[in-house]
Amino acid sequence: MGMYDDIYCEYALPSFIVEGRKVMLSNNTWQTKSLENLLYHYLITEDGRLTLGDKDIEHHGTIKCYDIYQVKKNRYWVEYTIQFAYGYAVDAFVEVTKITE
Repeated sequence: MGMYDDIYCEYALPSFIVEGRKVMLSNNTWQTKSLENLLYHYLITEDGRLTLGDKDIEHHGTIKCYDIYQVKKNRYWVEYTIQFAYGYAVDAFVEVTKITE
């Protein structure tokens, strides 16, 4: 599995539809392998700024973060791709895939 970092996201990520319901996952912690992979705990603030502790991170490019969302016995892989410019989130896309076992 390897190492990863966590991202707590206050930033409003796009909603998605699962089993006919609109889902908005705000104030959630996500895993990512797009940064240092040293078990750091990053924050995306409500205004979209990426921080680590009290330090602003001047990230340019994309960060992919992911988690599993469960409805009854059905599990879904939720992956956001967040585009950053000068340390601020400027756009985000979501992809949801049902996990089959």
